Amino acid sequence: MLPEIETARLTLRLAQPGLERAMAAFLAANFEGHLDRWSPPVSPAFFTERFWAERMAFAVDEYHADRAARFVIQPKGGPEGEVIGTANYTNIVRGAFQACHLGYQVAASHEGRGLMAEALHAAIPNSELVLLPDVGHQCNLEAPEPFNAELRRFLHAVV
Repeated sequence: MLPEIETARLTLRLAQPGLERAMAAFLAANFEGHLDRWSPPVSPAFFTERFWAERMAFAVDEYHADRAARFVIQPKGGPEGEVIGTANYTNIVRGAFQACHLGYQVAASHEGRGLMAEALHAAIPNSELVLLPDVGHQCNLEAPEPFNAELRRFLHAVV
């Protein structure tokens, strides 16, 4: 059974075969002028269902090998198959020191609603969701004092 996480507004599904069309459509609609500024250059194949069919199968293999968990984010009750973002936990390290890399992206049409914060909070056990008003992607730089205050409060609670 592959993981699926539900929130009040979202469904997070492990990237898997059957989602390649929706993933290709998400990237075709959002890459140029939005996601491209944070992404490495890609080939035209990156926007094809064939490319994503291979990647989706690989994502399932990575999950079963405990190397990665790559989620597609879909609106709960939204259009069938629509992808509005992704959250990828990769290079997973287990043992006494547990860590991973986190990469995420959200559709331009869905920015500014707290959807990615909601998705990441749901997917990270023991996390705490704190929304800082009028702050975007780089909250530690955009609002350092409230960010540091919340971080200190959280660390004092768990350490």
